[in-house]
Amino acid sequence: MKLIMQFQKAKKSDIGRLLMASPVHDISVKGMRKTHFEQLAVYADSYKEAGWHYGNKAQFKKRHEELVEWIDDIILLFEHSL
Repeated sequence: MKLIMQFQKAKKSDIGRLLMASPVHDISVKGMRKTHFEQLAVYADSYKEAGWHYGNKAQFKKRHEELVEWIDDIILLFEHSL
């Protein structure tokens, strides 16, 4: 919640700096279920159909592959914990 408040008060030009300075361990996934991550995986793959990317295409593809691997690992954890 603290992070959201910082974004709401920030100037548009400061958003990127805030994003880069925000440690991931401050962002909770508490309450998220397997279906949340499956839905996130669908969003992650939607760029292929739409043909869009953010920033440098090669770097986007690398980040995308890392994110998909992270999402898939979380889904596997859910499946093995049931």
